[in-house]
Amino acid sequence: MVAGCAAAWAQAGGILQPNSTMFPGQVVYSPNQRYHLNLQKDGNVVLYRQGQVIWATQTNGSRAKELRMQPDGNFVLYGRGKTLWATNTGGNPGAQLRVQNDGNMVIYTTDQRVIWATQTARRQR
Repeated sequence: MVAGCAAAWAQAGGILQPNSTMFPGQVVYSPNQRYHLNLQKDGNVVLYRQGQVIWATQTNGSRAKELRMQPDGNFVLYGRGKTLWATNTGGNPGAQLRVQNDGNMVIYTTDQRVIWATQTARRQR
């Protein structure tokens, strides 16, 4: 479930497919609704577990304008025409990002190989 997102975003299971873009205030939920990824209006990208922060990019105040799951597999936060934060996972065409039911946010290649993760499975702060 994706709240406040364009129709192209309405993909089940907390998955951001290649070419997906989030804008400030948009949220992507895990399938079980316990975790959500938020591109906050202050520019910070935050993964929450039922209202508790479990991971963040620490980019608050950055004036971020969009967060993209690019077709090359890189997940990038942009603002003012420049890269503010990235997973540096380019070179993996078709990779997708998943907000999982265990609280981990993971980028998988098309052959289901993990190329990046928040390492937040079952994390509670």
